[in-house]
Amino acid sequence: MKKSILVFVAVFAIQFFSFADQLAYLSKADADRAAALLENTKKVALYCGCCDNQELEVIKVKGVEVKYTGYEQYYEVFVMYSYQVN
Repeated sequence: MKKSILVFVAVFAIQFFSFADQLAYLSKADADRAAALLENTKKVALYCGCCDNQELEVIKVKGVEVKYTGYEQYYEVFVMYSYQVN
């Protein structure tokens, strides 16, 4: 009984320290559309509501790349940027 309670508490505690980016892996078509949109954008606001750092950052887009993840048929979009000074 004590062992099952300990396992339950451990699993419950782990969920508070787990983060996942559900939109990191995209189809090729979605990645290409996102890259095209970002290439035509001069400024982008970065925000992560579930992260420890919840500050809004504005960046200046320098370039965008679509790269194969190496897993199945999924791709990622990488943004090269510099920080925007207000």
